Amino acid sequence: MVDRRQFLTGSAAGLAGVAGGVLLGGELLGSDSESASNETAMSGQSIPFRGKRQAGITNPAPTYATFAAFDLTNREQSATRALLESWTNVAEQLSVGTAIQGDSGEATGMGPSGLTVTFGFGETLFDDQCAPASARPAGLVTLPEFPGDQLDPAWGGGDLLVQVCAGDPTVVSHAVRQLRRVGQGTARLRWSQAGFLPQVPGETPRNLFGQVDGTANPAADSAELDELVWVTDGPAWMTGGTFLATRRIRMIMTAWDRMSLDVQEATVGRDRETGAPLSGGDEFTELDLDAVSDGVPLIAADAHVRIAKANGPGMLRRGYSYDSGPLVVGAAADVPDEMNHDEHGQQDHRPMMAAMDDHDAGLFFAAFMRDPAEQFVPMQQALSATDALSHFLAYTSADLWAIPAGATTGSIAADLFA
Repeated sequence: MVDRRQFLTGSAAGLAGVAGGVLLGGELLGSDSESASNETAMSGQSIPFRGKRQAGITNPAPTYATFAAFDLTNREQSATRALLESWTNVAEQLSVGTAIQGDSGEATGMGPSGLTVTFGFGETLFDDQCAPASARPAGLVTLPEFPGDQLDPAWGGGDLLVQVCAGDPTVVSHAVRQLRRVGQGTARLRWSQAGFLPQVPGETPRNLFGQVDGTANPAADSAELDELVWVTDGPAWMTGGTFLATRRIRMIMTAWDRMSLDVQEATVGRDRETGAPLSGGDEFTELDLDAVSDGVPLIAADAHVRIAKANGPGMLRRGYSYDSGPLVVGAAADVPDEMNHDEHGQQDHRPMMAAMDDHDAGLFFAAFMRDPAEQFVPMQQALSATDALSHFLAYTSADLWAIPAGATTGSIAADLFA
């Protein structure tokens, strides 16, 4: 075990043995690797809103996104239906760059910029008031609290989720603003998170730890993607849809930046510069989990790439980095009294690490999947319990959303009220 003072100060001497012995491990995965081309970022590019499946899932992820959750203040099914009809119309018009009635005008002349609007439903929607309880898909449940979670109610929950993505931040902000305006009197904003995705042509984006982020995603239009993402049973409105797991993950930069590059790479299980696994090859080389050097695994036993691969069949990750600046003054100034002592033994250091950090930046993790109980929960339980990268992370939200199938005609999830 790493000494507490050495771990927190990042002493090269104290951590030199980590890369060759105990090893921290991890890889934080995020967006679709095909997003590097960012073809949708051009102002004139339009992505059709109408289709059997919603946009904003498998198309290349553009540079900017906002995730916004809403609570319904008018909890009548007729109001929910009317809101979804109005929001469908707004999304369809904005996706082709058309101003809507009463438009606020700040995006005039900018074009659609690859705008996508994706709608999702929270478990609380299905209360027989907003929507029939019998229509809730079996897979839409409250996620369990995972080891080390530091959940903040201000960043979780909601009846409805809207994911808005585009190649320009003004276009994203404008779309969220119009949805809020149209929904006034029925839906109240609960929380929102804006994010960004670095775009280097031909390269996989990197997260704020400097690591390539999204290498392990299934290829677009592949049989693997179909198997991992799309729901084939359940309520009619959900067939052809998917589930979305979201986690707001604050990265503890003050601790990470004190680590040597060797330790960072051992923590991730990949070479920072190339993205190649430490077992060899290039970024897209399959992990060799049996590779050793002098009897020591090249990819540590607690490396995130190892743990993620071993615990779950995979999913489609489409996360975004965020940087909200300094935390509220005083919120992270001191280590809590109960942690301010020398003997921690094997205690969890994550709350202490987060308490000492003073910056709110990280990853808004978003991943689409067919079966959360099989694909997300086991992986997250394993990562939270054994992945040493979690020492540098504070998970502040954990939500699951049902993403309806697309609408070829009419409104999103029209069958919900049938």
